[in-house]
Amino acid sequence: MSSKENQDLIVGRNAVEVALSAAAGPGGLVAAPVKLLLTKSSASDGRVQSARDLAQRQGLVINEVDDAYLDKLTGGATHQGCVLVTRPYAYAPVQALLESPGDDEILVGLDGVTDPQNLGAIARSANAFGARGLVIPERRSAQVGATSWKASAGAFATLPVARVVNMSRTIEQANDLGWQSIGLALEAEWSIEKVANHWRGSPIFLLAGSEGDGLSRLVREKCVQLARIPHRDQVASLNVSVSVAIALYAIANRLD
Repeated sequence: MSSKENQDLIVGRNAVEVALSAAAGPGGLVAAPVKLLLTKSSASDGRVQSARDLAQRQGLVINEVDDAYLDKLTGGATHQGCVLVTRPYAYAPVQALLESPGDDEILVGLDGVTDPQNLGAIARSANAFGARGLVIPERRSAQVGATSWKASAGAFATLPVARVVNMSRTIEQANDLGWQSIGLALEAEWSIEKVANHWRGSPIFLLAGSEGDGLSRLVREKCVQLARIPHRDQVASLNVSVSVAIALYAIANRLD
């Protein structure tokens, strides 16, 4: 997803506009912009013009290129004639996400989610429901890149993401610091609504597993409790990004 080792790409009109807006804000952007690449064919689009204006105000280089160039640069991604070249995404220290959790706070951890579209969709939901951040493994996991940026609709511009070597050890640390680590599992006895209300007033570290196998054994063992998403067909599982979105809704709307 990178054009060079020291550069990343944010692809698509909406993701680029959101990223540039975040970069202009007081908190800055976790992937600092370098230059904006636009095609002639995209010039009349309002969001592209907005991106151009934001880039100009920030003093960025703006290059006009053809579609074939962007096709090759992005590996055939749907770039919509608009690509932001940035410095590599700055992952957050995991300790910063774990320390001093507030009441009813939410943190999301992913145990081997490999599809960048799912990663981006989960980031979008986590951002929408006010999660503190996202924790992903360094290996055997999708990473923040062009495809996940686009799927997140720009959520990575403001949502901190930490990478860890050992997710089960991270869960241990989270539990020690006061988080209630809740794993999503199809066979769990309690529904996510029941679990969320049971832990009302407590910060929840929500764990979701890989697209094929779900949570690993070690991660399951470290969770304080497992929760299921109730649905009619209890044999077939929901897409992981859908499951996380439903769980986040249930947790964010815990009863008083």
